Amino acid sequence: MSRLITCISIFVLILAASIASLVSLRFMTRDVIAMMEEAKSFAAQGDEKLAAESAKKTTNTWIRYSSYISTFINHDNIDIITGGFGRLTSYAEAGMVGDFIAECDSIILQLQELYEKELPVVTNIF
Repeated sequence: MSRLITCISIFVLILAASIASLVSLRFMTRDVIAMMEEAKSFAAQGDEKLAAESAKKTTNTWIRYSSYISTFINHDNIDIITGGFGRLTSYAEAGMVGDFIAECDSIILQLQELYEKELPVVTNIF
């Protein structure tokens, strides 16, 4: 009986940790996506200085979040997004508005895909 209780306890702990990581990933991706949309809107309005500042702020937020996310997600996906942030900052500083907006869209899609890949649905399991 004690083995059964131990197994159930371990299962509950694993389930709780999985749910907590999914909820935190959802929060983090939504936060970064909102910041990306803001930077993108500054660039679309022609305010390159605010777009660059917002991009740097978003990059710093992503770096902080990615150190936590990397504990439960494959680094390959995180590294691709981090590389996009590196290009984003360069585009903002160079005043390349079109490339900046395109990179924002690319990063937003990658963040959405990162979250969707972690959802416990049948297509992600098999």
